[in-house]
Amino acid sequence: MLMSLMSSEQRQRFAHDLLGAIQYLQGRPEVDGDRIGSVGFCMGGGISATLATISPELRAAVIFYGQNPPLERVPNIRARMLGIYGGEDPRITNAVPEFAEAMKEARKNLGYHVYPNASHALFNDTKPNHRPEEARDAWRRVLAFFDETLRTI
Repeated sequence: MLMSLMSSEQRQRFAHDLLGAIQYLQGRPEVDGDRIGSVGFCMGGGISATLATISPELRAAVIFYGQNPPLERVPNIRARMLGIYGGEDPRITNAVPEFAEAMKEARKNLGYHVYPNASHALFNDTKPNHRPEEARDAWRRVLAFFDETLRTI
């Protein structure tokens, strides 16, 4: 069951569900519909990346140690993207260069940072592999990224 939740097809279905959330936010009077971003952790990171491939309205997306989106859909991305990864998380992090290359070839914006001594779920303070210093630095990067990409023009 867990593997079906982690599949590219399931991430695609979850991302399509989030299109409704974007539409809802765009309809709210207190929301600037041109400044919507997403952030996800683990499986949610992969969903945040996949959402960027299907939502032209998404302006920024953050991936915390999530799987790459379908690489054939990278040319569809309009959002700027930021990835946060652990160097001791090879299942995820070893695939990042392929994603970065696909983004570069498609002339898309991807910044990413790998924390060399961190593992998967480095941000999760309920897990034994939580890295407080790296988590604080990662969150600082996320806030700066959102400030830069989502601020009022």
